[in-house]
Amino acid sequence: MWKAVHEDRTMLAMGPTNEIRTVRRIFRLFVDEERTPAEIAHILNAEGIMNAHGRPWDRDVIRRLVACERYVGRYVYARRSEKLGKGRVRNSPESWIRVANAVKPIISERQFAVAQAIIAKRSRRYSPEEMTTYLQAMLKKHGYLSYGLLKESTSGPPLHTMLYKFGGRLENVFAAIGYSPPGEIDPALNKRKKRIRRIVKAASSEVAKRLRRERLSVVHDRNTETLTIGDTLSAAFNAATYVQTVTRKRRYWVVSTERRNNPQLTVLVRLVESNRSALDYWVLPTSEIRRGWMRLEKHEFARLKSSRCGSIARLVVSLLLAARKGRKSKATSGFVPAVSIGAKEVK
Repeated sequence: MWKAVHEDRTMLAMGPTNEIRTVRRIFRLFVDEERTPAEIAHILNAEGIMNAHGRPWDRDVIRRLVACERYVGRYVYARRSEKLGKGRVRNSPESWIRVANAVKPIISERQFAVAQAIIAKRSRRYSPEEMTTYLQAMLKKHGYLSYGLLKESTSGPPLHTMLYKFGGRLENVFAAIGYSPPGEIDPALNKRKKRIRRIVKAASSEVAKRLRRERLSVVHDRNTETLTIGDTLSAAFNAATYVQTVTRKRRYWVVSTERRNNPQLTVLVRLVESNRSALDYWVLPTSEIRRGWMRLEKHEFARLKSSRCGSIARLVVSLLLAARKGRKSKATSGFVPAVSIGAKEVK
């Protein structure tokens, strides 16, 4: 701010209406829908919404925005200070000067407070030593470790943080303290995994059978559920498992993409909410799938370079036409399945 003379007064005001609407949406996504800054940035960029400087959003900009007190009407200064002959230093938050009601708030105090609590919780950094100490304490207390036990616990590092630190697999988390769980220590989870594998296996087997009826050579790798169709096309079947957060604010599908082979196509078998049967099938180039794991909300499937098949029959037609194109390069970079991209879902 700059004033020509001492008697001038400066009035603070929020920006344009569209920017105010975007800020409110960001807080809603962050607080109500439990989105991460990276996810929010991806959503806004995908919709072509730029930030105030006309540039794409990134997670750091989102982090700063949801921590900015101006949106609740407070102007904060004296964050830094500089003494004569010394460099500028950052002051502690306790010494900052806050001016209340400096501008009309566009975010409620309650929503802002919840956002700060989320930031504090997510900002907690755990070292590998802290994680292993926590795991050992949990093992000593309960006598066993399991997915369900670590998922529901709130006394230590979140399970997703430990999975990220130890390579994305629950077995690696257990191995960090030399723990080998009995096969039936978490029977509900084991039963669910086996059921999902059966659904994927049934889909790949049925597709292979129907393609052979069309006099195509099909090699079915049952270890990876990959079909090699003739000498031109390979397609791996993978489950998109339905997940709902404890607060029921978010619903999405999780795809685990760890595999040894590198097929040209991936068939996502999207499951119904109970994860007991297939809802539909999405065919897309494997290059569209992130390594490790990814989660997709309902509207995000159509944003991939994918096509929806509402039945096994339509899936067979899609793969049949792709296989008959004849060249591997065309299948990887120029693949256009039979069903149009972004097709409406079958109710």
